[in-house]
Amino acid sequence: MSVLQGRLSSLGHETAPVDAAVTTCLLWVAGVLLEIAADVGDPRGAGALAHEASAVLAEVPAPNGNTAPRPEPLTGRQLTVLRLLQEEVPLRQIADGMYVSHNTVKSHTRAVYRKLGASSRAEAVHRARQLGLV
Repeated sequence: MSVLQGRLSSLGHETAPVDAAVTTCLLWVAGVLLEIAADVGDPRGAGALAHEASAVLAEVPAPNGNTAPRPEPLTGRQLTVLRLLQEEVPLRQIADGMYVSHNTVKSHTRAVYRKLGASSRAEAVHRARQLGLV
């Protein structure tokens, strides 16, 4: 990311527009990775792409120069569970759709809450939307 910021800065841009440009680029890249992950027939490949998207989003500069810590990147399965959490379906239904146990989905959900600093489904989805994860 610092390479992109450096090149934009060398063009004479101020810091705020550079951060906005970097943020826009990173959000676009993460979005493309998530779209590809959704279309991939291979669950391992999709998980790797979703993990990369999460890592890219972790590099997005905080708004207004705020140095608030970025959340720990979510795994591909955690991102999948997070996407399904916003649809307000029961965890058991999510487990059935993912072909995993109910306890596995509960574990992923707890990890998502922890990583996003949330204590409820609604709070996790809200935080994920703020971060551009969903």
